[in-house]
Amino acid sequence: MPVKTTATTGAILLLLVSSLLYAQQPKADCLTVVLSTPGKCSQRILGDLQIIYKIDSCGNAVTCVLLLNTQLAGLCKLTPTNSTYIFDLELGTGRARGLLKMLPLLPDMPGILNGDFSYSVYSNNRSFVFKGLLAAWYVNDISPPCLQKP
Repeated sequence: MPVKTTATTGAILLLLVSSLLYAQQPKADCLTVVLSTPGKCSQRILGDLQIIYKIDSCGNAVTCVLLLNTQLAGLCKLTPTNSTYIFDLELGTGRARGLLKMLPLLPDMPGILNGDFSYSVYSNNRSFVFKGLLAAWYVNDISPPCLQKP
């Protein structure tokens, strides 16, 4: 009887490993999950800071709402002529300091929302740094042919 249990356990482990390997395989449409869709709200939560953003349907403006410890702490609209928002927020034990920058759409390139800021994490009373891409988007007419349109 123990042999049958071992064989069954081995088959389950093999199936689990196969499933995990298949799930990690890149898919042709995986970028559409990562790209933001103009006209819809998205968000990023980093510690005590929540950034909610909406890209306008033309892809030329991004409205950002910054919540610190779930409370409204910052609001901005980024455009090609007003592309940077500098913030220094503090609410209770929550802190966030840095900037958001929009890089507008260029031919064959996505629009980009970048962040360079520090943010607090209440659970361990520490501060962390974020430098990088918060969102990227294409407007349907200029999506590269290899991507499904969002």
